Amino acid sequence: MKSVAMERDLAPGYALRTAKDRADFKSFARLSCRYHDWLKANLDVDLCFQGIERELESLPGNYAQPAGCIVLVSHTSAADGNTNDVGCVAIRPLAQQQPTMKHSSCSSMVAAAAGPASPQQLRLPAQQTQQQRQDPAGELDPAQVLHEGACELKHLWVEPAHKKAGLGVALMSAALQAAAAKGYSSMVLETLEGLHGAIRLYGKLGFSRTSGYCANPLPGVVYWRMDLSPAVSKL
Repeated sequence: MKSVAMERDLAPGYALRTAKDRADFKSFARLSCRYHDWLKANLDVDLCFQGIERELESLPGNYAQPAGCIVLVSHTSAADGNTNDVGCVAIRPLAQQQPTMKHSSCSSMVAAAAGPASPQQLRLPAQQTQQQRQDPAGELDPAQVLHEGACELKHLWVEPAHKKAGLGVALMSAALQAAAAKGYSSMVLETLEGLHGAIRLYGKLGFSRTSGYCANPLPGVVYWRMDLSPAVSKL
């Protein structure tokens, strides 16, 4: 799927598309590994506790249509005409998060990225029942109530050589539009205080800091939320 709205502000040579086949999922896994390698090298952060290995080995997984979406941005070189994917972003239902797995290499993740979605993965996320949203004492979890009907944004990454092309805004705009079209009421995400560029971007787009919606042991985690109905029309 391509959308005029998705591409209206892209610089010449760049194009957005929705991932749909084995090659696209492999490219998404490669770019996601690049992001995780960058975090390790620059912030000494390892995201293996989030189950990244299993997620990238079983794509599209919870990012499968119609509930989820993976967006890639490619660049065609004016010099030689070669086209390569240089950025990505994804959304998934907040209620469907993968369990953690033991560590495996990024090369194995990229090699395994493929496969059609199962019927279970293709179902839209159901509303959580009151029982699911209760703690052991029988009281509703305020964080889960706040984020009812939300999707989660993951894997926003742009290759360093292309960071000045405005691709972060383009990818985020595409993700927000896709989420609104799927009927989500809000989008949430988590980032780190050390990712100053990402924090500026989320603030610029209208995200607000919110309560934590998942367990994250890393220091300096920041949770963000945006209501989709009024926001997407302004993009």
